[in-house]
Amino acid sequence: MTPLGSTLFIRLAPPRNSSVGKYATPGGLGRWFGPFCGAWDETRTWSKKFEEKTGRKPSMNQAGVYSAVRHYLKAVQAVGTDDADKVTAKMRETPVDDMMMKNAAIRENGRVFDDMYLFQVKAPSESKGAWDYSNLVKTIPAAQAYVDPKESGCPLVK
Repeated sequence: MTPLGSTLFIRLAPPRNSSVGKYATPGGLGRWFGPFCGAWDETRTWSKKFEEKTGRKPSMNQAGVYSAVRHYLKAVQAVGTDDADKVTAKMRETPVDDMMMKNAAIRENGRVFDDMYLFQVKAPSESKGAWDYSNLVKTIPAAQAYVDPKESGCPLVK
């Protein structure tokens, strides 16, 4: 693997990674972001189901929307109403724990605080098949990945 200091960091995630191809960037491209369709077992399982229904792999946006709607619906079910204040309070007190995020928190400013990941593109010889593009290099804890809401200047944070 290339040392982190010489790695080019950009935000590139499937399906864009698939468009670029594994031969274009082996070893020299890292990226910070949340998990995607091949990151680990749970994301691979969810992505496979998505692909079976749609004929294509999900994008990070599609996985994120699914995660958010699922979290919202679980909160509605838990509080027994769709009252915005009650549902929001429940969503904030319940960690987001699904195929997209692990133990993530919705903070006072509405931002989701979740771990971020640095992946490095595999050399073509390391890839085990389609969509097997990356090795996890580092997990960045949410507390280090985001500005503390109290320091953000957001008027929603008291």
